[in-house]
Amino acid sequence: MSEISSPQPGELEIIQASKPDEVQALGEMLNVIKRERKEVSNDQAELIFLGELRGDTNPDHWTGSISLTKRLESGEISSEEVEEAKSRINDCYVSVTIGAPKRCGDGSTIEGYDDNDPEWYGRPLGVQQFGGTNSDAVGRRLKVGYQSGATRLKDVEDAIENHRSEFSAGDHNDVHAEGDGTGCGQIDGEQRRFAIYGDDEKGKTLITIERDLYQKAGLAFPEAAAGQLLPNGKSIHDNAGDYFIDGNASILDLIQSKNSNQFAVERLTRPHPEVFLVLNFVEGTTFHRDHFNAPTNAKIGAFGIDVWDIIKEHGEDAFYVLADTVATGMDLTDGTLQVVARVSK
Repeated sequence: MSEISSPQPGELEIIQASKPDEVQALGEMLNVIKRERKEVSNDQAELIFLGELRGDTNPDHWTGSISLTKRLESGEISSEEVEEAKSRINDCYVSVTIGAPKRCGDGSTIEGYDDNDPEWYGRPLGVQQFGGTNSDAVGRRLKVGYQSGATRLKDVEDAIENHRSEFSAGDHNDVHAEGDGTGCGQIDGEQRRFAIYGDDEKGKTLITIERDLYQKAGLAFPEAAAGQLLPNGKSIHDNAGDYFIDGNASILDLIQSKNSNQFAVERLTRPHPEVFLVLNFVEGTTFHRDHFNAPTNAKIGAFGIDVWDIIKEHGEDAFYVLADTVATGMDLTDGTLQVVARVSK
């Protein structure tokens, strides 16, 4: 039997084992790697808990079904289970792999995941943002508003080809998606989400939440961009029939055609398990969503957003991508999820 050497912390070599003693050695090595990654993550970062996502805004402006409060009230989950899961969040951050596909911030587990299989646990992970590459396209469009002839599909293609990123195109579908639905709420709910910009009060809520998140993160709030956001979003909403003409499924078809990576379009399971929204500011790291879900069999999960990469890629225009992040939260949740900032020590 060839010797199985232990990789350096933060690295994982995919090793095939066929004999019982090799399988045991491989399992032991995987446990060491998980422990080392956990220690590195906790040494480099700390979590700051920022309260409910919706803050003091109007609860009626949060129209989604994903809810921490309702799950607690129904007895589906307990406060003790939430606290236990909260204690594991920072353990589950790992180094990103440059060139890997972007992932959605969705907290659901990828189909077929096995936390004890080094090929699954150690697969290359790209950064997370709602809608993956579609989020880049939305941010770029929100900056300028609707323009004659623009379509979402053209914008996504332009983002893939012209937006500078260290990560390849990516997003996800869902095992239960039907018809033109992709299972990615950021894509499927986009027309509904853009209606927020056509509602003055909901628009104010969106800006209030983003301003609050900027303040809590210690970032300077871009007042000029905030002034452009609502009219630009409303112009897209007013021209929705033309802008969204290509449908939802076309976005994932395009991403898959542009990226041959087997994980360019992840296939996720349901139901939504999220009770946290984690805003990650630690450069070079991302949330290992599936590893976090494994102990509870995806009973309790977390949305993950790698804010550090959005800022790095979009610069001052990151405001627009983050605005879409807030709008997605308003559309998909009731606002009762706990917001967590992960920052460098």
